[in-house]
Amino acid sequence: LKAKGINDVFGRPLWRCLKEELEFATRQNAPSYLSFSAINTYLRCGLQYYFRYILNLKIPPPGVVVLGAAVHKGLGVDFQQKIETRENLPTSQVLEGFSDQFDQEKDNALWQEGEKPGEVKDQGIAVLSLYHKERAQKLQPREVEKKVKVVFDNVDYDLIGYIDLVTEDRQLRDFKIKAKSMSETEITSDLQLTTYAFAYHEEVGSFPDSLGF
Repeated sequence: LKAKGINDVFGRPLWRCLKEELEFATRQNAPSYLSFSAINTYLRCGLQYYFRYILNLKIPPPGVVVLGAAVHKGLGVDFQQKIETRENLPTSQVLEGFSDQFDQEKDNALWQEGEKPGEVKDQGIAVLSLYHKERAQKLQPREVEKKVKVVFDNVDYDLIGYIDLVTEDRQLRDFKIKAKSMSETEITSDLQLTTYAFAYHEEVGSFPDSLGF
């Protein structure tokens, strides 16, 4: 690693890294970026981060992740075309994109005891239908799945993220599936929105006018 000019791995000098971390970094030619998911995993559980991002061990995603990806798919198809047409697709077409994605991935998920994929899908359809009819109509997208990148001077990796939606009136929106509405405190302290706002500022030179879900 030193021969390649790499003196830090995962934000730490080489002498402070575990043998397994050095071996992983050598195999991967050292990671060149961090994502919000990696940061969030580390803050939630250092051991889980170690298994997932150092040893590269993966487990099937929970059902809620499959549900969230399906919602992203349906809304993404709608908002992408709305950049040009300035009109939303019929809700039935958005739900079709959602259903196709959900059905494709549901068998790969790790469902909790008592969870029924069919019932989860029905709940997703109900929530997505309501959001599309009441909220999506009011948003005019400028960019969908916008990639943002922050380059740091003092470490060997960058911060890379993907903002679900950037609107013409400078709103950043993240499509998030929750069992209940988030409180104002939870929203204002949400690390993902804060991270994306910072990355947006680094790229365009100013903060967005609003953040939300």
